[in-house]
Amino acid sequence: MRRARRAVALFFLVAFLSLIWPVYSYFAGERPLVLGMPLSLFYVAAWLVASFLVLLGLFLLEER
Repeated sequence: MRRARRAVALFFLVAFLSLIWPVYSYFAGERPLVLGMPLSLFYVAAWLVASFLVLLGLFLLEER
């Protein structure tokens, strides 16, 4: 359980660092469109969905 919590903390640290400068600037353009969204919006939405799935996994793991 402790390893899972550390892995989740590491994931959120990586997510935080990838959503600020300088990493985000690589994805900050309006083009290309991905699923009808600008690349920058899709990038943030993908991190949001990934964060939800990681927290859901931690929740299901802790319920045991």
